[in-house]
Amino acid sequence: MLKGKKHANEETAWDRFMWSCKTQTFSLIHELLQTQPTPAWLYMILIVLESIQLLWYSVHSNYAFLWNSPSGTVFQDAIKYLQFDAFLHLSTSGAFFTAALHAAFGLQVFVVLLFLGLLLSRAAKLKKKGSTFLTYTLKVLGLYMVVNNTILGIPFLNVFYSALYCQDDDKIHDSITCYSGIYWLHLAIGVMGLVLFLGVTLLVQTLFIERNPFSSIPFSSPLTRIDLLKLVFKIALPLYIVLDYQVF
Repeated sequence: MLKGKKHANEETAWDRFMWSCKTQTFSLIHELLQTQPTPAWLYMILIVLESIQLLWYSVHSNYAFLWNSPSGTVFQDAIKYLQFDAFLHLSTSGAFFTAALHAAFGLQVFVVLLFLGLLLSRAAKLKKKGSTFLTYTLKVLGLYMVVNNTILGIPFLNVFYSALYCQDDDKIHDSITCYSGIYWLHLAIGVMGLVLFLGVTLLVQTLFIERNPFSSIPFSSPLTRIDLLKLVFKIALPLYIVLDYQVF
């Protein structure tokens, strides 16, 4: 009956290491939840912006033939320049893409290193009670996770997908020769950035949640699949637009 369980003296160093990693990760995420500074009004603004990002794909420039009317054009123009991919695809040079790619990748690396640094400091018992630096670090990381879970998904996936898919005559890469020279650097950055972003996003979606209905955290809610469904849309819609770039 006890075949599936290991006694303390049967645990390997790897088992203890994995158990410590899981414990410290859950503990850190819980602390981030409790210290995240997002007020209700800011979270509502983020939700509105996220909804506009998703709404854009129903009136996207790809589907201009569906909105061939003055009112449709006005509505489309009203939200076009609130969208990241409008700047990415309609920019006149590849400078915007290059800057966006490096900025998105740099932010992912910074966040991952910051998270790992907090884990290591907790594991080494370097946490100082009342440390101002630690308090603000937790608040910044907690705020990033809220923003990551709302409005960062579509812009970041747009730029990482664009690094993976290249055509010599597209506007995004401009003078960059596809599958040659500096393109390979952009491809490597895009792949690593995409992996890091999806890893952080899955961590946030899985653990950075609050199910207590009486919690003061603005994004507390019952267990639903809405967040998972939105994540599927955020992954799929930018990919389709990047692959179908020729309609611009």
